[in-house]
Amino acid sequence: MIRLHWRRPHLFICLIGFLAFLTGKFQPMFSQVLPSEPLRFDMDYARFKTASDFVYLEVYYAMYRNQLKFVRDAEQKKLRADFLIVTQILQGDSVIVQDSIKNVTYATSLEEVKASQLLANLSKFVIREGNYILRTRVQDLHSGRYGVKEMELPIRQIGNDRLQISDIELGLRLNRVGERTGRFTKNYVQLIPNPSGVYGMELPILYFYAEIYNLQEGGEGTYRCRYSILDGNGNELREMYQRVKKKPGTSAVEAAGFNVISLRSGSYFFRVEIEDMDSHQRVSRLKKFFVYRAADFQPAEKTAAEPTLEDRLRSPEYQVYDTMTEAELDAEFDGASYIATSEDKKVFQGLDLAGKRQFLKRFWLLRDQNPGTPENEFRQEYLRRLQYVNRHFGTGKPGWKSDRGRIYLVYGKPDEVERFPSSGESRAYEVWHYYHIQGGVLFVFVDVRGFGDYILVHSTARNELHDENWERWIYVQ
Repeated sequence: MIRLHWRRPHLFICLIGFLAFLTGKFQPMFSQVLPSEPLRFDMDYARFKTASDFVYLEVYYAMYRNQLKFVRDAEQKKLRADFLIVTQILQGDSVIVQDSIKNVTYATSLEEVKASQLLANLSKFVIREGNYILRTRVQDLHSGRYGVKEMELPIRQIGNDRLQISDIELGLRLNRVGERTGRFTKNYVQLIPNPSGVYGMELPILYFYAEIYNLQEGGEGTYRCRYSILDGNGNELREMYQRVKKKPGTSAVEAAGFNVISLRSGSYFFRVEIEDMDSHQRVSRLKKFFVYRAADFQPAEKTAAEPTLEDRLRSPEYQVYDTMTEAELDAEFDGASYIATSEDKKVFQGLDLAGKRQFLKRFWLLRDQNPGTPENEFRQEYLRRLQYVNRHFGTGKPGWKSDRGRIYLVYGKPDEVERFPSSGESRAYEVWHYYHIQGGVLFVFVDVRGFGDYILVHSTARNELHDENWERWIYVQ
């Protein structure tokens, strides 16, 4: 049984550090910010139920990193930028509560600071019912430049007498986690917020989070959820999802992601509808979002000649999936697990044969790094790698499940391989060298058990296993 993590009924402020991540939203309209320009940032909020007459409020921020002034930090031997976010909740002219977040971001050189990098933050409040003003000021502490945003903030108590739904929070990335703690995490769901609500070619998946309250206990014990997309005038364009689910209790969480890249540039609404199958009560919530695709703004004679997404999906490269068996589809998607998101895996597992065929078509289409050519070079290269690792690294299991298979799939063919056979005193091992990745990295694999299943014991690549004493794996004890 899922129980929502109710927030404590007193006012609190929780400071969350920043995250740097890449998104596919609009590129900023500047490559180098002028000192006279205000800092630009996005802000949004979402309201959730607590166990009392208070409302739990989250305020989300995201700003471009390249707007900040970086200075030399002698102690850290790096460049650093410091900025302050001050958020006030006002009623009339009175400040009811204020939250200050001081952040620092480091860089080894200015070349690391890209126009597409965002810094995301989150403030948390518990507040009484009322009509407020939400005001946020972001200031660069080195240049003195700042930006201010202000919006109305109506807070209404979420009661216990009927079916209710929280605000919809939009996100850039969604993960299911094993614990409640951590930044941007609620009820075992981590959603990196997208306060701009903008999606596009580099950010094709709209992720969202919402909470359902006051489901009736007993009876059939089910509820129906339906997701749909509406145009800017409120007319339904398409149904994205509909399913009857088992009630986990009197409350539930809805969190998922949907591809919106086929929508043309413009403003839309995402709608979540819930029906309690026992009480027959219904509730729905809308959230506005935007799609931006640069191709939509190219000259008409140029765009007219370009194939649409549906045209590309009808090409022979994708039609092959129409004849594949479910076992073949499963095997291909399993082999692509290193480039699939956790949400991709969850969605794929719940699909029937027809759904898996359509999913894989779009899975590869979205990863086509050169859509101007008839072939999907990324897909073809990855499947070539998959075929190679299954043929060369399989030892009682598919080759893609081996350590060498994973590294080959993720990083490609190594530039050089050093192979050392086993002897009476040492195990067989291999050293793979990549000279053009991260300035040059290596991976060391050892046949620890002597059955040809080489395991990774050391690497100099970022976010890989690192063991300075890796040679201890070579020698037979």
